[in-house]
Amino acid sequence: MDTKRWKRLLRPGGRLRREVDREAERLGRSTPGTEHVLLALLAAREGDGVEGVLDERGGARLTALGLDYARARAALATETVALPSDPQSVEAYLAITDTGALVHSLLEDDTRARRLAEALNREGDE
Repeated sequence: MDTKRWKRLLRPGGRLRREVDREAERLGRSTPGTEHVLLALLAAREGDGVEGVLDERGGARLTALGLDYARARAALATETVALPSDPQSVEAYLAITDTGALVHSLLEDDTRARRLAEALNREGDE
């Protein structure tokens, strides 16, 4: 996907941003966090979300981690994972125009998305 189209999708009214807001709303949150960005990207990877927003590199990273939308959403819905504050605003992460880099930042910074992914991976190892 070209950068110009990606930037259009990420603007405040863009499709990915709307999906992030929907994920937060579905879970009863008024403000989205990075965990909702991760959910939107997982849904896109699994074909249940916004089409065409996840590039091959970002999708491959999520696949390699074994993360899936249903498990991530269930963990958030039941609040089984303690999540700290995000180090940056969701807008700062959504300003990253390459989804491979976005996924990398979500999972390398000490974000709510990273903590969720780590908890799901530990759960999968048990």
